[in-house]
Amino acid sequence: MSAAEQPEPTQQVDCSQVVLRVFEYIDRETDANDSAQIKAHLDGCAHCLDEYERDVLLKALVRRSCSGGSAPRALRTAILSRLTSVVVTSTDGATTTTYSESTTYREARLSPQVPHRPTAAGDSPGPDGAPDVPR
Repeated sequence: MSAAEQPEPTQQVDCSQVVLRVFEYIDRETDANDSAQIKAHLDGCAHCLDEYERDVLLKALVRRSCSGGSAPRALRTAILSRLTSVVVTSTDGATTTTYSESTTYREARLSPQVPHRPTAAGDSPGPDGAPDVPR
């Protein structure tokens, strides 16, 4: 809503404004004046209060359904393997700077690095990195 469209602090908001901004109100993204106007409207309008309650319930259901932890490893691997470059461009008025970096995804990036510890004779790595096997 632009400054020209915003109601005066004493002006009451209408249903269409409340319905359009109800998620902002629920997420506490409205300023104090707008919050007070929306709350006053909800206190006096059963239709908008029903809409508000449905939206609160919808957000709670989405939060509960989508908070199942992290993505499966196969999905994470598939997404990360497709990310091959990063490009960042910034402008300070007269100068434009572009930073670019290409990368190759490796599974090892996801796995914690655990140093190899020999457990028995002949189990330490040889010069080529393979276990040293006595012959």
